[in-house]
Amino acid sequence: MTANASVKQLDIVDIIRDQETLQVRTEVDPKTVEQYARSMRAGSKFPPVQVYEVDGRLFLVDGFHRVAAAEAVADHKKALTRTIAASVTVGTMGEAMQAAALANTTNGKALKTAEYRRSFRMLAKSGVLEGLDSRTIADMMNNVVSHVTIWKWANEDFPGLLGNKAKKGERPEGGGSRPIDPLSAAQVEQQAAISALYQSLRLLNAGKVTSTQALNEIAQAATEVLAEAVKRGGDPEGNPSPF
Repeated sequence: MTANASVKQLDIVDIIRDQETLQVRTEVDPKTVEQYARSMRAGSKFPPVQVYEVDGRLFLVDGFHRVAAAEAVADHKKALTRTIAASVTVGTMGEAMQAAALANTTNGKALKTAEYRRSFRMLAKSGVLEGLDSRTIADMMNNVVSHVTIWKWANEDFPGLLGNKAKKGERPEGGGSRPIDPLSAAQVEQQAAISALYQSLRLLNAGKVTSTQALNEIAQAATEVLAEAVKRGGDPEGNPSPF
């Protein structure tokens, strides 16, 4: 928990979960969610999830499985309210991205190599890596990957970020020239809404939603979202709004 964080009970519906921008893992594991949900129903206490408040919006940066499990428990109990304990830090989107990128380098289920690379990309996009060398970045990531790997990823994903490659035995110089602007809170919020829709589509295509009730609820929600989007100037064919 950061120095200026405070623990609060938050309504889950108010927490923005953007798995594209603020989640290192490629997906939420249903088995882990069910395991956590069973433990919660049995009375086990979990640490607060980590949330950043940016421009008045609440973004989840650590605890995606715990939030999903808390939702499952609320569904099981048919609870009218869904809340979860959260450590809330007021900060910038860049700081939120940095916290999300580093969250699973020290705790939780071990990440895959591709997920460590996502972590590096999130750090780069947060703006925190400007002027740093590959060894410093590896240290920041708790040395879950080597500085050589960091250098390789930087050259491939963000050319110029780390400057020129050093000679053998020397530290690479930082001070790359490529500016990287973090997304704004509004952009991430909108991206989260889009990601949620596509996540539903992926689950449907994978055959993971089978109950008639769940299918009906998804269809109803999708109908309401489409109607509201069109009402506000959207086009179901994907054409730009004339307004």
